[in-house]
Amino acid sequence: HNDEAIDYFNQALRIRPDLAMAYNCLARLYYNTKQYELAADNARRAEKFKPEYAMAYYHLGLAEAALNNKGEAEKALEMSLKYEKDPSYAADTRRFLEHVKASGSTGLPSEVNDLAGVEKLIKARAWKAAEASIHGLLESNGSDPILYNNLGYVVAHQRGATPHANYERAVLYYKQAIKLKKGPFPSAHYNLGQTYRLLDDDKNAEVEFRQAI
Repeated sequence: HNDEAIDYFNQALRIRPDLAMAYNCLARLYYNTKQYELAADNARRAEKFKPEYAMAYYHLGLAEAALNNKGEAEKALEMSLKYEKDPSYAADTRRFLEHVKASGSTGLPSEVNDLAGVEKLIKARAWKAAEASIHGLLESNGSDPILYNNLGYVVAHQRGATPHANYERAVLYYKQAIKLKKGPFPSAHYNLGQTYRLLDDDKNAEVEFRQAI
């Protein structure tokens, strides 16, 4: 899926070479596929055409962290905070920035090649970084129910401007986790129940909570 999306946005840029949104999306996609130099390059291009692009600076911060360029990562994340208008996204970026500053080296992407790395990001409440890392892991292991359960969890916690849409996405990921597990999966059923509750769907929430017991 990442390869198809990369082709799509590159085609768009052949038509509109100044389309900042396409460069930003490519930055995220290249980050997902561990092509960190390309991710950083496309994030910088996005900033060139849209200097106040908070998300592009965030993606540059992720890429610089992946390349163990701690100072550059911090600068990019600070710029993202400068322009980010959504309080939820700003809080997420601030948590990731604090994590980068607190670590002796950024280390995140080099460590996030397994479930333990993902869980570190979740513990740090770096939701967007965790989501990107999980998508990268799913490229090589798309049948891991635990990854889908974690993906639902991090998506549900990204409130942003459209929390309802995030909850609906989380529901799909939890359902996929349960489908792939092919057996008892109490944590996924519990998480799904909690998300149904957030969607004011008490009937389905009760069903999932019963499955979790």
